[in-house]
Amino acid sequence: MQDLLRRVWCFIFLFALFSTVTAAEESNRRTAELLLLNGHIYTSNPARPWAQALAIRAGRILAVGDDAEVLKFKGPGTRVLDLGGRTAMPGIIDSHIHFLDGSLSLD
Repeated sequence: MQDLLRRVWCFIFLFALFSTVTAAEESNRRTAELLLLNGHIYTSNPARPWAQALAIRAGRILAVGDDAEVLKFKGPGTRVLDLGGRTAMPGIIDSHIHFLDGSLSLD
């Protein structure tokens, strides 16, 4: 009987430990590295072209919306940038060269 009780307590302990670790990992996945707040953010989404705030983690957007919606992703290590009403938009990266013009410019 005592062996059964010991096994039950061991199971309960391991279950509680696993649940705590899993909850902490899930919380970390939902924590942003950077929050952009109080801004005028262009989203490129025709359904909602402008937003006030943005949450980013590992180079990916976690959330877009108003400040209250995005602040849910703030954690202890989250960097917060107050845009002060300024505009933010996706970077436009178009690095290319026209061969003839580029060649002639090397002369």
